[in-house]
Amino acid sequence: MPMAMGTKSMPSASGVFFLLDARIQDAKWLTPAEKTALSQAIADEDAQHTQGASGKVNRWKMLLNPQILLLCGIYFSVQLSIYANTFWLPTIVKQIPGTTDLSVGFLSAIPWVCAVFAMYFAAKLQDKAKSKRPLLVVALLIAAVGTFAAAIATPVLALVFLAVAAMGFKSASPLFWTIPQSGLHPAVLAPAIAIINSLGNLGGFVAPFSFGIIKEQTGSVIPGLFALAVASTLAAGLVYFLRERKAPQQETGSVSEVRSADKVRTNA
Repeated sequence: MPMAMGTKSMPSASGVFFLLDARIQDAKWLTPAEKTALSQAIADEDAQHTQGASGKVNRWKMLLNPQILLLCGIYFSVQLSIYANTFWLPTIVKQIPGTTDLSVGFLSAIPWVCAVFAMYFAAKLQDKAKSKRPLLVVALLIAAVGTFAAAIATPVLALVFLAVAAMGFKSASPLFWTIPQSGLHPAVLAPAIAIINSLGNLGGFVAPFSFGIIKEQTGSVIPGLFALAVASTLAAGLVYFLRERKAPQQETGSVSEVRSADKVRTNA
């Protein structure tokens, strides 16, 4: 089975290498005006980050900043939900009467299909939002409510509520990563993202391992679902302690120029 999965990945890797564009100028799906506007926006943003990072910065001290620790905790909670559901969802679905191994596989795919659509619409809303924090809070609370409801529902309804929860915690992951970029100092952004990702992904170990212990000790994963609901709720509360840097006037001007270019292109 692992060999079959690896064999399927090799053609995909080749397709990514030969078909996906690596540079803006190589993107065939962008018009010349869009390429120019996007390149200029990125150049302006890089210049602003370089200017903001001027001066000596104690990066080790900034890595211990409470904001970064908060981000680690929130991302840890998101990963708890993702990996716990990834590993234990089939076990929960198998409690539905009359299911076979094949039907469990198909039913277990339902929450992830729902999550795909939720992530798409969450991204659309995110592009229009001035602050990313409220959207992240909503996503985490949806995950908490869905997980809690799944813990007290019948097996069939539990699948429905886990689909709701998946829409929440899967949407929370991309929503989350916009906040470090807008809230952290440019000089510490790269190492901060690395440590947030490293510590947060420990949730991918803790969740399946803890669920296994809970299942072994209690004979059920229900207490684990309650714990996930609590973790998502706490993470939603922590989001309100995060800061978002206000965009400088210089950056606002560059965005206006890009929008003007879009209007010119549309009128043409």
